[in-house]
Amino acid sequence: MRDFQKDLEKLGLSATESLIYLACLHAGIISASELASRVAINRTTVYYALEKLRKKGLLSIVIQKNERKYKAEPPDKIGILLRLQKEHLNEKIKLADDLAAGLNAFCARSDARPEIRYYRGFNGLRAIQKEYELLPADMIQIVGIDAWFALLKVQRVNEQHLRISAGSKKIRSIIISKNAKKIQQIPKPENCEVVVLPEDKAPMQGEITVCGDRLALFSFAEELVAIDIKFAPIASTAYYLLDNFWRKVIK
Repeated sequence: MRDFQKDLEKLGLSATESLIYLACLHAGIISASELASRVAINRTTVYYALEKLRKKGLLSIVIQKNERKYKAEPPDKIGILLRLQKEHLNEKIKLADDLAAGLNAFCARSDARPEIRYYRGFNGLRAIQKEYELLPADMIQIVGIDAWFALLKVQRVNEQHLRISAGSKKIRSIIISKNAKKIQQIPKPENCEVVVLPEDKAPMQGEITVCGDRLALFSFAEELVAIDIKFAPIASTAYYLLDNFWRKVIK
């Protein structure tokens, strides 16, 4: 038999709240004293849980013969309330992103110095990727993909393990390759836009990636070397250059 109490706890109710909601749902309309007796919990705890459930919108108060009683809201109300919470959370996330952008601009005007880190090898690359995956800002990059694949072959590394997870962010990639047709056939996530250019248009053996206030520079010649710079003025300059190049090549 399904454990509905455990299911309700997974949705955010406490064990006591879950038990009391189910008891109210089964009883229809019930007083606090009757409820305390039915669930074998002291009345003070029951009153506290009833009030919390009422504030969450899962219980309503009914007055019968001058006595205060409680009635559980229909189970469908749980999903409705969670969707409302999701909408409110999305609004807060959007506000937080907007706030972060404003605060970053404020920080850029201060005397803050850029943070610069140096990495070698594929472990360093993955460390940068993990940080960039968590950033809310969209990403733009230019990659010399042939040098990248050549380095993977020499190092015998599985390329699948080194793909960045786009999540919900938008990624624009300018790929430089001798074999444009082959690169264009590689599947890509829906939120990724890719433009492939022949090697003679921008010969390079590395990568430039910009995301928010971060700029990553990679070299794929002989071994993987990377520099990660956290500084909004520098990142915004690199973004401007890549964005303008992107707009020119997609015309």
